[in-house]
Amino acid sequence: MRRSIREVVELMELIEIINGCKVCRLAMADNSEPYVVPLNFGYRRDDSVITILLHCAREDRKINILKQNNQVCIEMDQMKELLSGEKGCDYSCYF
Repeated sequence: MRRSIREVVELMELIEIINGCKVCRLAMADNSEPYVVPLNFGYRRDDSVITILLHCAREDRKINILKQNNQVCIEMDQMKELLSGEKGCDYSCYF
C-alpha cells in the first residue's frame, strides 16, 4: 500500500467497510486478456478470517478461467461523495 497510514487493519473496521459495499469486482486473467466482472457477494467470518463468497454458475467463463489460472483479485469500494469542479481533472471522490 502506497500510504500505509490509510491501511485498514482493524477487523471490525474491515467488516464495517464490507457491509457498506454493494458490489464486488472480480479480476482475473483470461490467457493474456484482463477480465473484470462485477458481482453480488456475501462473506463469512471465522474468528479473524474473512471469506468472500461470490456468485457463480457451475459452468461459465469465470470457472473456465479459474481452471487455467486461479490468481485473482477483488475490489470493493464505498463512494461516499463526488467532488466536482470546473474542469474534469478537478473531479474526485471521497471513498
